Amino acid sequence: MKKTKFEYKLTLGYLIIGGLWILFSDKLANSLTNDQRLLTMIHMLKGWFYVLITGLLFYFFLKKHLNRLRSTEKELEDHKKNLQELVEHKTAYLDNTLNELKKTNEELNRKNEIINSQNENLKEALKHLKDTQTHLVESEKMASLGVLT
Repeated sequence: MKKTKFEYKLTLGYLIIGGLWILFSDKLANSLTNDQRLLTMIHMLKGWFYVLITGLLFYFFLKKHLNRLRSTEKELEDHKKNLQELVEHKTAYLDNTLNELKKTNEELNRKNEIINSQNENLKEALKHLKDTQTHLVESEKMASLGVLT
């Protein structure tokens, strides 16, 4: 369902009220008197009355809608402030989390370097053990050969 804009409603209301006012007030004035001077005075007074009434109606309609607009603007401003605060809070939280992740990453890199160093030491020890084992096997072969001779 399409909503009709406020200015269209207001214009339509003004036209309807004005038309009905002219129609019925002219009939009422003509039924009250036939004196032209009095009719002229009545028509002038009803014109001023119509201007006063429509002015008051415009005032109340506009006041209502402007108050609603001002209220909406205030809500938007409050949401904007809250959004800014929320963004600042989330940014600070993300910065803290990023710093913690950097520290954790540095710690993991340090531990990784230790593990790599220990791995190299183990490789060297394993190579040394294999060399020693090869020498022992050679020595045993020589000792067996010596015993055999």
